[in-house]
Amino acid sequence: PMRRVPEKFHSSPVLCQSPDRQKKESGVPMADRPFVPANGIPAPGCSPAAPASAAVKRTVLLVAILTGFLTQFDLSAVMIALPSIAAEFPMDAVTLSWVTMGYSLAAVSLLLTVGKIADIYGRKRIYLYGIVIFTIASVGLMLVPDARLLIAARILQGCGAAMLFGTAISRP
Repeated sequence: PMRRVPEKFHSSPVLCQSPDRQKKESGVPMADRPFVPANGIPAPGCSPAAPASAAVKRTVLLVAILTGFLTQFDLSAVMIALPSIAAEFPMDAVTLSWVTMGYSLAAVSLLLTVGKIADIYGRKRIYLYGIVIFTIASVGLMLVPDARLLIAARILQGCGAAMLFGTAISRP
């Protein structure tokens, strides 16, 4: 026989209406009226955010532009540095090509997956994780003792780059 679960243990997610839906339903732009959750009960994450100042907006824009530049620049800079990398680590041409391919394959193959994960868990969170992973991999690249760890760090850096590519220019 099935037991009845007490009412206090029922959990139903509180969903907020999107600003577009609220505007369609009321005809009043979002900025001109308070934010209303779908069920009328305020919930964490459903309250309106305080408007960002111009300085904060400029800082966010600068960070987004810099990370977009660095992820692309990193691929090009390593292409130029391949002769020096080959001189430092004893690698043949195929292994040397994995230094650039590891980064590119990781970034491209994870891009759609990371975009979906960002939709689920939040773009800002994934973007910040991407910055952390990209930075840790970049520091690790300076400390690698052999070619295998160099390629592994480049693949990790590509994973961080995918997080940055997929969320840097997304609309909140």
